[in-house]
Amino acid sequence: MQCNWCANPEGISPQFSLFYREKKCCSCGICAKFCKFGAIAARSHEKIKINRNLCAKCEIFQCAQVCPNEALSVCGKTLTFPKFDRIIHRDRQYWDRKGGVTFSGGEPLFQKQFLEDALKFLIEKSVHVALETSAFSKKQDFLEIVKLVDFLFIDIKNIDNDKHIEQTGVSNQIIFENLSSLSKSDFKGRAIVRIPLIAGFNDDEICIDQVAGLMTNLGMEEINLLPYHSFGETKWAHLGLNYKCSGTVSPGSEVIERIKRHFEEKKIRCYIGSETDF
Repeated sequence: MQCNWCANPEGISPQFSLFYREKKCCSCGICAKFCKFGAIAARSHEKIKINRNLCAKCEIFQCAQVCPNEALSVCGKTLTFPKFDRIIHRDRQYWDRKGGVTFSGGEPLFQKQFLEDALKFLIEKSVHVALETSAFSKKQDFLEIVKLVDFLFIDIKNIDNDKHIEQTGVSNQIIFENLSSLSKSDFKGRAIVRIPLIAGFNDDEICIDQVAGLMTNLGMEEINLLPYHSFGETKWAHLGLNYKCSGTVSPGSEVIERIKRHFEEKKIRCYIGSETDF
């Protein structure tokens, strides 16, 4: 799945990716000398050009290591379980009694085995865990994972399958099948639907009514509205990707309040942005 408005496009690919911040580039050309695939074209006093197809073959990114201005950097890191344990031990002292660990993405279920091992490890340590997911995964994987979490945040982008494919690249049928399976399971945690509000895509009354109807049928009682923002647009440029939502505006406060009232009239608790009641 690749949502056109994604604020974290560096998490879309399972591979490491190269960030290029052009404004930091001093045109020294050192990076090109260390690129064994010839993916970087450097000319005197000009910003470098990166052939992303060639760059995708690399695994060590020496170019980023030698860049004097940090114009080049690597997205992603390998996280071993011992290091994960050290991070939890380091950070836990700063949590209050409601603190815990949230797995987000990208899509956490894309790395199902590590996620499952990490969740079981945290459960043994009595750590509260939350999962943010698109629910776009194999049903068995989805159900095996959700039974291990306390809070489950599930995105619903659009009920209309054609519109969903247009903006995310995939059908929503797998998502709805997983939601249906969740409603029939013995899940004992708290499930909250999230909808990223994109003007002209899913902020109309028909779409909102369809989402409310689906939630009612599935017995889901909470939704979190996430108004569109363009904070991730520069990341797309840094990755050499085309941001298709450029120029999109966030729904106005009147639209958001109208949508909130609609859900509340359907007896669905509705939160806006970060105001989710924990």
